[in-house]
Amino acid sequence: MSGRPGAVTGPDPLPTDPDTHCANRPQAVGSVTWTPCARVTEDSVQFGVMASNPGGRQVLRIRLGYVRTQQFAPCGAADSYVTATVEAGKTLWLTTEGCSVPRVHAAVQAQVTVAPSRGPFSEASRSPTLHIQPDGSVRTS
Repeated sequence: MSGRPGAVTGPDPLPTDPDTHCANRPQAVGSVTWTPCARVTEDSVQFGVMASNPGGRQVLRIRLGYVRTQQFAPCGAADSYVTATVEAGKTLWLTTEGCSVPRVHAAVQAQVTVAPSRGPFSEASRSPTLHIQPDGSVRTS
């Protein structure tokens, strides 16, 4: 596992943040629940995962990517993953450097798989689809 980059954490989106769109059904790996999300900024759409850990410290392996115009694109090499430690009682926004696309007219969604430090990856899970309109506004489906 050494040599694998760590996940980039950032400001946590709030559950009521209108610019962060997460899947409605959380998944679980050990004590960590996670949901794939797409976060809209002024000039881009970022893809990542919200991870919440009410239990003990846990190390995860995460594969991040996105779907754009019905084509999957991994963030990084196709079989690569990042590692992230989610401490007890914490909720984190996890992504990788450059896991985003410009905010241009398109339909996009995050696609995420997660695994414990050892063990198989989950099934792929996706965020809602964001439809970026020509005027820059966003609709979801």
